[in-house]
Amino acid sequence: MAYSCILVVCLVLCAAQAQPVSQAPVLKEAPSEVLFRLQKPLELLCEVEGDASQVKYEWHKDDELVKPSAKVQQKDGKLVFSDPTDEDEGEYRCIASSPAGKASTRPISVNKAYLTAPKVQEQRTKPVEGKPFKLPCAVPDAYPAPSIQWKKNYKDGKTENVMDGRITISPEGDLYFTNATEKDVSKDFKYVCLATSPAVDGEVVLAEHVLSDGLEKNPKPDSEVVQQYVTPDKHTLYAGEQAYLYCIYGGSPQAYPDWYKDGVNVNNKPGDRVTRHNRSKGKRLLIKEVLLEDQGEYTCKINNELGKEQEYKFNVEVVSAPKFVKKPEKRIQAKEGSDVVIPCSVQAKPASSSLWTYNAAPLANARATRDEQGLTIAKATKADSGYYGCKVANDHGEDYVETYLQVS
Repeated sequence: MAYSCILVVCLVLCAAQAQPVSQAPVLKEAPSEVLFRLQKPLELLCEVEGDASQVKYEWHKDDELVKPSAKVQQKDGKLVFSDPTDEDEGEYRCIASSPAGKASTRPISVNKAYLTAPKVQEQRTKPVEGKPFKLPCAVPDAYPAPSIQWKKNYKDGKTENVMDGRITISPEGDLYFTNATEKDVSKDFKYVCLATSPAVDGEVVLAEHVLSDGLEKNPKPDSEVVQQYVTPDKHTLYAGEQAYLYCIYGGSPQAYPDWYKDGVNVNNKPGDRVTRHNRSKGKRLLIKEVLLEDQGEYTCKINNELGKEQEYKFNVEVVSAPKFVKKPEKRIQAKEGSDVVIPCSVQAKPASSSLWTYNAAPLANARATRDEQGLTIAKATKADSGYYGCKVANDHGEDYVETYLQVS
């Protein structure tokens, strides 16, 4: 009887070791965040590449095993919440067990999407001819932050986007007019501030403004430029994202700001990565993809050639969540007795910390050493075969990569 048990164990282990590395199951990349809405089903997916015939799945929330219940069902790697609530928010992880070991997804942050719609009362404004003015729009309490846009709603039901080089939306959602003209006021339309969000279907009205009483006459016309909205004097950008820097000044005639970084002109051309050439007529500096080199002191100079020239300076810091220099292969094969390197090299600002796991548990291997390039296992043995995960994190984000190592 004992001989039979030994034989069965040997057959399982030998089969696992003999399995080609190309067929060993590895998990497909999971999202870093999944949003849900109340009263709408939520699904979390855990899928493998390779031979999934012997894979068993477990889901963990905040390091606790998720047990099926009346509202939470699991079918293979899919976890389904029929009616998710606030209590279902948290950090989830899927573990896929097979004869090759235990593979794990990255931590998945599950958060409720919501938007608290305000009570909207129509506001009336009478701008002064030739003077700058703004139409406020309070961004609501929401997660994630909603997208804000302004439209003109006509009495006949037609709508159109607000598109004019004199008019710019600030990051806070307010609508700034460089100077008031007759075409800004009308009895036929009103200005409406709208939010879109994963938390709601369609558009949510945040503010309505009516400018139907014409323009107020300007008793003392002048040509001076006036600051309306600017990027704060200390501002942070995130590497890899698109960003705008703001220098909104009003006045008549309209000024077109010139932009400088560390004293060097960065107006550039329309197709460049950094350019002032966009619908704002220079009131925004567009950075299509933020790089670490974009850190520095920025200056915008404002001159409409009639009023007094002005300038505004501010400092930009660029930070970066960890980003893999090159993601390692999902599967690595090595010979027994060789030194094995599992890459995990990242760029991050500030520097990131790393945490290694082996078969979904903290790595404990006296022959394994860690450095900025990854993990090195000296004189690897067949027992070192399995799934190695590298989690990197700093104050601005985290990432995770996992590699299956087969030693033969």
